[in-house]
Amino acid sequence: MNLGGIMYSTLLHARLLVSSSPDDLRLRLVLLRSYAARGDFASARRLLEEAPPRPASPLLYNALIRAHARRLDLRAALALFARMRRSAATAPDAHTFACVLRACVDRSRPDAARIVNGIVVCSGMSSHPIIGSALVSAYSKLGPVADARRVFDGLPDPDLVIWNSMMSGYGYRGMCHDGLDLFSAMRRAGEQPDGYSMVSLVSSFGNREALPFGQAIHGVCIKGVISNLGSHGFAMKAIEVLDEMLREAYDLIQMMPVPPDSGVWGALLWGCCVHRDSSLGRIVAEKLFELYPDKASYRVMLSNLYASQEMWWDAEETYGASGKRIKQGTMASSYITAGIARQLTSQEVPYKH
Repeated sequence: MNLGGIMYSTLLHARLLVSSSPDDLRLRLVLLRSYAARGDFASARRLLEEAPPRPASPLLYNALIRAHARRLDLRAALALFARMRRSAATAPDAHTFACVLRACVDRSRPDAARIVNGIVVCSGMSSHPIIGSALVSAYSKLGPVADARRVFDGLPDPDLVIWNSMMSGYGYRGMCHDGLDLFSAMRRAGEQPDGYSMVSLVSSFGNREALPFGQAIHGVCIKGVISNLGSHGFAMKAIEVLDEMLREAYDLIQMMPVPPDSGVWGALLWGCCVHRDSSLGRIVAEKLFELYPDKASYRVMLSNLYASQEMWWDAEETYGASGKRIKQGTMASSYITAGIARQLTSQEVPYKH
């Protein structure tokens, strides 16, 4: 039991009791979240029951529903949702529906999501952007993408978040043709794609047959259509998708509108090690040596890559170049001495700076 957390909650509760503003919603919300995080739902519900003025704010209900959803307790989340619907004064708001739909996704319950969708329609809130985005995301993951597209097409004026949710649904299912069609429609509608749009779109290019479409996306980036593609998430996702197409991943990195960092280059070097591409691995490693000349882990990775190709002279030279950067006595057996893969120590793990 976390005594520090209990004391914190006790102090908050005492402050709430002696406060000159007994209806301090912000303090009550913090306390409810604290109780729920510890699994003390009885105390959390008591705060909900005693919240002045009655009935309690939807914010308190939503916080408790989210807490149950995090613990994958869909039944408790739905019970609170039903209680709100029965209340004439505390009706569910858009965030309530979004929380409940997320709980349905986490428990893989498409039947429950459809029931919630029906309630949304009866409530006259189908066109709300927050609910629309949550429905599109839920159907994309739980049921046929056609259901998500039906919801999307029913929205009168989808915003960027909803466009991205639908794009993510096609990416989740690997439907690159549909994703590209939606991307084109998005641009025709005057909506400016962002980094999340591109990450969602490139997720659907999971095989070599989709490579020409990926190259078309490269062209869009080069032409500067995506002006705010500052996130490296696009490149990282592309490396993950391309996987065995390492040269194509390298070309993508070269086209990035911002300089790639060590995380991007390191991910590509790891791909080179997995697929034993020593020629590209040498080029990528040189980029990392320029960024972090004192980091030994990248030299160890390159050395292991050479050794996997039985390029013993290169492996020994690269490993020797690390010099004093590798602590003595912390290495396992190496390729050079035993012909097996060298293991990285905690001090040598890449991507930690």
